Amino acid sequence: MTITELQQKAHRTAKEHGFWENFPYDSTWHHFVASKLALVHAEVSEALEEVRRAIWPGDLVAGAIREDGKPEGFASELADIIIRVLDLAEGLDLNLEPMLEHKMAFNETREHRHGKAL
Repeated sequence: MTITELQQKAHRTAKEHGFWENFPYDSTWHHFVASKLALVHAEVSEALEEVRRAIWPGDLVAGAIREDGKPEGFASELADIIIRVLDLAEGLDLNLEPMLEHKMAFNETREHRHGKAL
């Protein structure tokens, strides 16, 4: 699947499960988008908690699946971050694939650590 196809699928699933029912087509749309960004942040926080629990990098669970089929662990949280970003982009009619390609190509031209110490 391409990034664009994943983006479309993520958004279709989110819409089918009611996560876009209340999109306000008025001046309050900023709050809706801000809440979507907060959900991305929540997924980042969950990924951070997986890192905090791990003693060594090898302790990060790449693909644990619970008995009910729900994926768990660090890789699952990273996937959730990507899914939420793709959903938001598609919901706002932004095709991320060409921008990802452009940003990655630009980053290849940047200096070591972008000139920063860390």
